[in-house]
This record gives sequence, structure tokens and C-alpha cells, in this order.
Amino acid sequence: MNVNQIVNMIMRKVMSRGINAGINRIAGGGGHQDDLTPDERRRAKKGKKTANQAQRSMRMFRRFF
Repeated sequence: MNVNQIVNMIMRKVMSRGINAGINRIAGGGGHQDDLTPDERRRAKKGKKTANQAQRSMRMFRRFF
């Protein structure tokens, strides 16, 4: 492996972690389940489900590029 390939590999891993962290932070829901109303809980659960789908889509995208 040359230096360029190693740098690209490291950058891919860093970007992957950063993107996943951002998705998780946005879909966090905003607090403990005890503090949320039933409507907020439902929206938080839906947001986490959407975040998981986005992460799966990103994994598929990374496989192609």
C-alpha cells in the first residue's frame, strides 16, 4: 500500500464515524423517555428508525464508491 491509499482509508473511516454521529445526534429524540409526552416518544422512535435507514443507505452508498 502506498501512502495515498492509507490516507484515503483513514479519511473514509473518519468521515463514516462523523456522518453516523451526526445522524444519531439529530435523531436523538431530545431527552429521557420519562420526560417525553406520548406524541414526542412516537416522533423520537420514528426519527431513530429513519436514522437507522439513513445509516444503512450510507453503507450501501459506500460500497459502490
